[in-house]
Amino acid sequence: MTDEQILSYATRLLDETREEVGRADAKAATLLSATAIAVTLLVGLYELKGHALRVLPIWRADLALFAFVVSGVGVVLLGLAVLPRSTSVAKDRVPPYFFGEVARYGKDEERLLTDLTQASQQVVERTLNQLLVVSQIVVRKYRYVRFGLFSLFVGGLLAAVVTYPIWRLR
Repeated sequence: MTDEQILSYATRLLDETREEVGRADAKAATLLSATAIAVTLLVGLYELKGHALRVLPIWRADLALFAFVVSGVGVVLLGLAVLPRSTSVAKDRVPPYFFGEVARYGKDEERLLTDLTQASQQVVERTLNQLLVVSQIVVRKYRYVRFGLFSLFVGGLLAAVVTYPIWRLR
C-alpha cells in the first residue's frame, strides 16, 4: 500500500470513529435524561400515594439506599462518558497533533508555525495517531455507557422492589 492509500483509508476510519464519539455521547446524554425523568416520576408517585421514604420498614429503607447508590454510580459513569476530553496522551509532542496540544502554544505564533510546518510533512503519522487516540476514547465512552446502563438497570430493579406496595395491582 502506498502512503496515499494508507492516508485515505485511515482518514475514512478516523471520520467514522469521530462519528461514533458523537453517538456514544448521545446515548449517554439520553440515558442521563431518562434517568432524571424516571427518578422524578418514581419520587412523585411515592409521594402522591401518601407514602414517605422515612417510614419504610428497615429492609426497604436499606434497599432504597442501595438502589440510590447503585443508580448514582450509573449516573457518574454516564457523566464520565460525556465528559469532554481536550488533551492527548503525549503532553509535550512536537509537532502538535490535537487542538489541546496547539493550545499550549498560547500566543507564540512563530513557534506554532514552525511546528505546524514540520507536522505537515507527517500527515500519515498524525492521522494514525489521531485514529489510535480517538478509537481509545470511543472504547472508553462505550465502556462507561455499558456499565452505567447496567448500574441504572440494577438500581431501577431495586427501586421497583422498594416501591412495589405502591404500584402493585390490588
